[in-house]
Amino acid sequence: MGEVAVLCGEELNEEEVEGYLAFLKQVTAVALRRLIEREDWELTVSLVGEEQMRQLNRTWRNIDAPTDVLSFPMLEEGFDDNLLGDVVICLPVADKQAKEYGHGLSRELAFLAVHGILHLLGRDHENDIEREMMEREQEALLDSMGLRR
Repeated sequence: MGEVAVLCGEELNEEEVEGYLAFLKQVTAVALRRLIEREDWELTVSLVGEEQMRQLNRTWRNIDAPTDVLSFPMLEEGFDDNLLGDVVICLPVADKQAKEYGHGLSRELAFLAVHGILHLLGRDHENDIEREMMEREQEALLDSMGLRR
């Protein structure tokens, strides 16, 4: 079966986020089981604070602000290796968004994890058609896990 490593950023209280990391491990395992037909994958999911996310976003996207989720794919062409990549989620931004959207933090974290995984697998939202397809796929996966908005 696939392997999910979960990490806690240094700005965050590890005890506080332990439950979220266990939850994300389950969500990502279910999402990947439904998205790919392989059991030998590896994925890292990290929860970080705003300053860590700001630094990552500045380094990799030239945007000097925290964002909700970043994906760092390891696959170039298909599934040549079992390492899918890294998904980094900013816990404080996720918490703010959950409140704005009127749902719980767990649902928002699941959404961001699934969004990040889809990017690792090559999905994108650069135009309206891609955005619509990605949104449908995200919602279908979350609905199938009982995580409706």
